[in-house]
Amino acid sequence: MNWQDILVNRILSDEEIKAGLCHIFNIRYSEIMITGELPAEPLSPNIRVLCEKSETEGDFTALLSVYIRDEKLEDSDVLYSAGQFCKKLGCSCLITDNSANPYSWILVNDAPKYEKVYLDADKLDDGMYVIDLNARQKADPESKMKRIPLVPVISEHNTMEGHRLW
Repeated sequence: MNWQDILVNRILSDEEIKAGLCHIFNIRYSEIMITGELPAEPLSPNIRVLCEKSETEGDFTALLSVYIRDEKLEDSDVLYSAGQFCKKLGCSCLITDNSANPYSWILVNDAPKYEKVYLDADKLDDGMYVIDLNARQKADPESKMKRIPLVPVISEHNTMEGHRLW
């Protein structure tokens, strides 16, 4: 079962991803499999969480698709878990807000704090995950008071400047 897609503002190593998932699901490293694509062969029954990771472009450069293989873990609170994941790894992420609007997401930082944001539709059509500040301001004129900071990350894979978005 696909539990959640998580867009992260930096590239994470497999060890970091495992540490974050172990933290939120309270399971062992050996019960998590990180892969670049879904495996064709059946998985060991010991794998309780499967995470498919891929690189993306824009402000959020990693996509993690998390699949739960143990029904005991399915009831995890996604928003709380995403906050704990960000706190553990010192990152920011986007998770779906489950609305009908494909551009509407929830931004989570490492405080953890949460904020509804909108992706830039034109950039998303080009495969880039970039927050549309104009759409956000129109949807919530008071958002200047509610803005949360991204965890700034600058690397060869990520050109985001945490302060640039706000």
